[in-house]
Amino acid sequence: MLRGASFNDNNNDNDEQLSGEGGDGGASGSAAAPSSKSSLLPGGDKANGIASTVTAECKEFEVCFEPYAAKTEAGAALRKEGFKLADPNGNGLCSLAEIEGFVLQTLLKAYPRDKVFKSMEKGRDLFDAFRPCYIKAFNDAKDYKSDTGAVIAGTKKSTADDFVSFGEFRLMCAYLCIYARMYDAFSLVDGGGSGRVGDDRKIDKAEWAAGYVDTIGHGFVGLQVR
Repeated sequence: MLRGASFNDNNNDNDEQLSGEGGDGGASGSAAAPSSKSSLLPGGDKANGIASTVTAECKEFEVCFEPYAAKTEAGAALRKEGFKLADPNGNGLCSLAEIEGFVLQTLLKAYPRDKVFKSMEKGRDLFDAFRPCYIKAFNDAKDYKSDTGAVIAGTKKSTADDFVSFGEFRLMCAYLCIYARMYDAFSLVDGGGSGRVGDDRKIDKAEWAAGYVDTIGHGFVGLQVR
């Protein structure tokens, strides 16, 4: 067994100010139609003759959230609207459940239910497919901004580090894309191919030896080995 090769759920300053945007905070769901390209995480490496190995499913997920991570005026505007979706009670802090609600609503808006085949709902399918990533993105983002350790009023022991704030929202959306790409690569190796039927969220030595070549074009330097 390859130690650490698993993808299970249990495993300071304001980001916007550091980015030069002066206090706004992430991907595209509430106002922009999905694009077909991703610039945050380009797949493949044309200079070295490596073609993209990223699945179409992963690209469809990424293009919904990457615009929220852009350090541009358009990105800042998207984040303001997106954070309202992620913070329905308006307390300025987002729990994991609220972030998952934001992800689901963003995907459903981008990929509405098929009008002919009503049982087909790509947005919901994408949400379910990449759900293991959300807690990873949430945990990394919520720890970015400095925390005084003060307990939040109305809670027993929760502090700011237990939630994603507006200043961490851009990073959270970037992490959604990054962890989705990681999980996409992982899933190509786990179980011996694309799709998640039969996957156990673990990669053994035989699976890695047989499948790692299918991930070299996912944009991660560590996977560009042959």
